[in-house]
Amino acid sequence: MAPLRLYKIIFILMLTLCCGKNEQPSAPSTISINPNDYPWLKAKKIFVDAGHGGTAATDKFRNGPHGVTEESVNLQVALFLEGMLKQAGADAIMSRRADVDISLDERCRMVEETQPDILVSVHHNGTIHAADGVNYTCVLVRGSLETFPASYDLAVYLKDELAKVIEAPALVVSDHSVFQETGTRILRNTAPVCPGVIGEGGFFSDPEQALLMTDPKYNEKEAMAYFNAIAAYLKGGIPTGQIYFACPIWKGVIRNRTPFVFLKADPGQKNTDIKEDSIVITLDDVPLTVTKWRRNIFRINYGRVLYPGGHRFRFYFRNSSNNSSMVLCSSFISDVERGDYANLIYNGRKQLNWGNVSEGLKMLLSANSMEATGPEGRKLIKDIADGFMKLGLSDTAEYYNLALHHFHPADEKKGKKARNVSWYPIRYYGKQIPIVFGLTP
Repeated sequence: MAPLRLYKIIFILMLTLCCGKNEQPSAPSTISINPNDYPWLKAKKIFVDAGHGGTAATDKFRNGPHGVTEESVNLQVALFLEGMLKQAGADAIMSRRADVDISLDERCRMVEETQPDILVSVHHNGTIHAADGVNYTCVLVRGSLETFPASYDLAVYLKDELAKVIEAPALVVSDHSVFQETGTRILRNTAPVCPGVIGEGGFFSDPEQALLMTDPKYNEKEAMAYFNAIAAYLKGGIPTGQIYFACPIWKGVIRNRTPFVFLKADPGQKNTDIKEDSIVITLDDVPLTVTKWRRNIFRINYGRVLYPGGHRFRFYFRNSSNNSSMVLCSSFISDVERGDYANLIYNGRKQLNWGNVSEGLKMLLSANSMEATGPEGRKLIKDIADGFMKLGLSDTAEYYNLALHHFHPADEKKGKKARNVSWYPIRYYGKQIPIVFGLTP
């Protein structure tokens, strides 16, 4: 037994030493960063993801002219960036520090575990029509401006900085333009954690650009573009917020139908405020208004009452530096009693007919939260779609019309021409933020 244990120890030591040789230190930068110039970066956590890795021998598409491989350039830029961020006092968390293949699932797990302030994934682009000399910067962002405004803000900073490096046009593009059904996994799976972007800093398939990528000075210049974008973005702060109910919660539900409800907004940076006119907040997709209570604290005007059923506040806003919060979401349940379902449907339809559309929609949506698959389901969703159309919210109305088509296919009338829709929009409600009950901020 003793020799076997000894062999195991020797094997582990050899494996550790071999893996250690592949690890690369932060690339020594010729650019000196004074941390006193970037006090807002101190202790900020930035997840730096050097895209791909360890697959150059098998993934020939990522091999460019002059011996360039995308994964090696990604790593070189990321290591330069790591060194710059550390000089500034930030905490740079690296997905890889060597030419190794780290799975996307593992990278996402690392983000979930470390909970960084932002994520930047360093990539370079390639094209099958390289002979045309294609070269530009493209920054991928999750979804759209409406669903991921904080990531979009970061993407604009990065787009502008990278465009200076390659001296060519730059774009901010949704990751659904590349993967139409799902978007990119790294941005999709980390969306609830922090703002994130993928930088595509030029085309390694272009001979002229590939030659530049072999130059460490050029790699360092690109890393500086990332650093400048990150610093400028974080200087403005990342706003966040939380919902407060003045009433207590009892066994997971609220019993008070007319509580005071507040939004407490944090601008994310000292000496900044929330732009009141930038606050977008909905209750179950129905737009609401707010009234300023105190500095950066707003009372939510939800209407007559909080009807029985499950509910969701969805909200986001900008600070005075014009940086947006992530889309945030807080859910709660209002106590349900016998007969509430039928009453909500009856009175909700009556309110719609009387022209009190917002209140009628709140009732019908509350009923729908209780029993989405019941016999009333199809007619209920149709009424909800019609209600949103009456409010002038055509996009939301179309969503519910698509839901009607996809959720109740068996109810389509025989002989009726089928809708030519082979896709269904995915709802993104936002980063889940717990509600504070029983307190006034």
